[in-house]
Amino acid sequence: MGDDSRFFRPELLDHHENYPPILSVPAAVEAAFAGEELFLPGVEERFPERLVLRRDSA
Repeated sequence: MGDDSRFFRPELLDHHENYPPILSVPAAVEAAFAGEELFLPGVEERFPERLVLRRDSA
């Protein structure tokens, strides 16, 4: 299990004692439906090129 704080916006994370922050799925779904960014700036640019670009990316 990794530290999701390296990838996701802080307000989308759940913090638990003795564990690294993890993504809150309900918070992420809500943000996605609202059209908000999920990732920290620059994270998507580090994804492998083999992934298909999003429809709204230029």
